[in-house]
Amino acid sequence: MKFLILACFTLLINEAAFSQTIDIKSSGCMSGDCLNGPGKYIYSNGDKFNGYWKNGIRNEYGRYDWNSGCWYLGDFRNDSITGNGAFHPVKGDYIDGTWENGKLISAKSGSESEVGMTLPPIMKKEESTQPIK
Repeated sequence: MKFLILACFTLLINEAAFSQTIDIKSSGCMSGDCLNGPGKYIYSNGDKFNGYWKNGIRNEYGRYDWNSGCWYLGDFRNDSITGNGAFHPVKGDYIDGTWENGKLISAKSGSESEVGMTLPPIMKKEESTQPIK
């Protein structure tokens, strides 16, 4: 499983370094309110976040999709993957547990061997966060 996580992270780095940059017009807050409330944000590298925002940062619950195909669904605190949630690699079983700053600190049944693993980094907002009206 650690190989799959490493492969996912490597894909993320390679795509960010060698792929064409997405047109800035197709990134940013695409729907909802990416300041305070539910909103969908697309990053310039193709990553996506669909969930809750507070003061312009990810908070409470949401889904983060890396452009490599991996995704996480669960809690966010202060713009970080922190709380209960599940990481879904491109291939293989998902990893369910409690996370702190993107690191698995305790796992539910079947994911115990992954405790201590760290998720690929998540993007920060690059531009205006004004909601679409």
